[in-house]
Amino acid sequence: DALYTAGMHEGAIDSYDRANALDPEFHHSWRRKGKALSMLGNYYAAIEAFDRAISIKPDYENDWYSRGLAFAELGKHTDAIEAYDRALRLNPAYADALYEKGRSLSALGRPVDAVALYDEAAKAKPSRTEALIEKGRTLASLGRYDEAFDSFDKAIKINPYSHTAWISKGDSLAGLGKFGDAANAFELA
Repeated sequence: DALYTAGMHEGAIDSYDRANALDPEFHHSWRRKGKALSMLGNYYAAIEAFDRAISIKPDYENDWYSRGLAFAELGKHTDAIEAYDRALRLNPAYADALYEKGRSLSALGRPVDAVALYDEAAKAKPSRTEALIEKGRTLASLGRYDEAFDSFDKAIKINPYSHTAWISKGDSLAGLGKFGDAANAFELA
């Protein structure tokens, strides 16, 4: 894990392969190999590693979640949603899985469903401003600006230094032609 933590993902993969050769049922090395492969952008191989980890320990929600992330990176959002759903069956309050499932739903053209999941993610992990920001962006894309601004403001209240929240709010204000208010938001970003 030291190589992985140091960002030396190729070396980490070699170490995990050696561990897997010694004990093919060692869950941790398969899971970490999947994460290292994902960091290198090798998502198909990462999915294979996560599948192996899941075959050893099917009730570990993080492996399902990581598998979903790899599918999402490949643009396979339906497969990603299936993986997130498995993670959520194991842990219904898994905020990261709720958020990422929302992103995949949005990518599949289901923004209203995505908004509901961003709400759930924000409730499950109130400090997660990303869910509120993404909810605001999605609402703005639907023309629901008052709700969008409410979502951005909640994110800003949690983290007044969130550049992303201020920029997203500014973008939405500019989209409404409120350029002075948008400039203020951009200045605070």
